[in-house]
Amino acid sequence: MALPMEIVMLACCLFSVSFAVLLMMNSAHSMSYMDEIFHIPQAQRYCRYNFHEWDSMITTLPGMYLASFLIARVTVWINYLAMGSIDFCSVLWLRFHNLIYATGNFIVMYKLLEKFHCPLK
Repeated sequence: MALPMEIVMLACCLFSVSFAVLLMMNSAHSMSYMDEIFHIPQAQRYCRYNFHEWDSMITTLPGMYLASFLIARVTVWINYLAMGSIDFCSVLWLRFHNLIYATGNFIVMYKLLEKFHCPLK
């Protein structure tokens, strides 16, 4: 079930390049940008445990916001243990969640290809 080293390296490369793009994007647009004007405030509501308020302009299912909420809740413990003051529901950190999803999707796609086709070697 372990991933081959080549796939781990590719996932790390994907994450690294995506992280660099994230930092460049965030330096150019530190506030909500494009459709983020709808999604960031909704995700921040979920971070504040406000699950009953919904922006009617959003067509995305609530699961994405719940996933971001769960990631923020897990990482807040890291912040607490480090005695830091990072806002894990800020625009930057909510954008960072996409890196986690992208890297996870890459690994899931590899495992699906491996299962339904011949092992990739």
